[in-house]
Amino acid sequence: MRKMKQAGSTEEATVNKSDWTSDNEARLLHLVTLYDPRAIDWATIAGDFGRTVSACKVKYNKLRKQREPKRATEHADAVSHAVKKQYTQNQSVDWARVSESVGLSERECLEANQFGDGKARWIYDPDTFSWDMANRMTKFIETNYSHPLPVNYTAVSNYMWIEPDDCVNMAGLLRGEMTWTKDVLAKVVELRGQGMMYKDIARQLSPNLT
Repeated sequence: MRKMKQAGSTEEATVNKSDWTSDNEARLLHLVTLYDPRAIDWATIAGDFGRTVSACKVKYNKLRKQREPKRATEHADAVSHAVKKQYTQNQSVDWARVSESVGLSERECLEANQFGDGKARWIYDPDTFSWDMANRMTKFIETNYSHPLPVNYTAVSNYMWIEPDDCVNMAGLLRGEMTWTKDVLAKVVELRGQGMMYKDIARQLSPNLT
């Protein structure tokens, strides 16, 4: 028992517990990229530094979290630049081309883009409302953000090329939701005073209100 304890103490004493240098951090990040994310050989990586597997994992996760905001900003800048260039030239955006030019998926590009010049408004009007547009937006949301994923309305706005707030409001109307503001209630009273039936008033307010 004494020999085992002494052996354990010796092994523990050989573990590198010094601070990580910037070169160490850069090498750790590089070594991890050499593996499939699902099969990282942490024992080999730890041996390269003379540290424990746990210490290397903790350090890597810390470094990754520090890099994520910077990477997100870099992605947003690259995507927004590509989108602006396309839109300026063609007054439209081909997301497949944007994806190819920046090396991200189309969904990542849609979520990252911050350029929005020329986006249309989409305010409900029963006389001009288009179910084709509504169904296009609904299909995009269902395909990319099925429950329980939260809907990314930046992506929806970029896909539809419509102002984000209008996409949020229209999505709510399509779900049969209504924010009963004073103006909305006043309109109901006004239309009812004109003799309009409630079912017709509902259509004036929303495509799905019953």
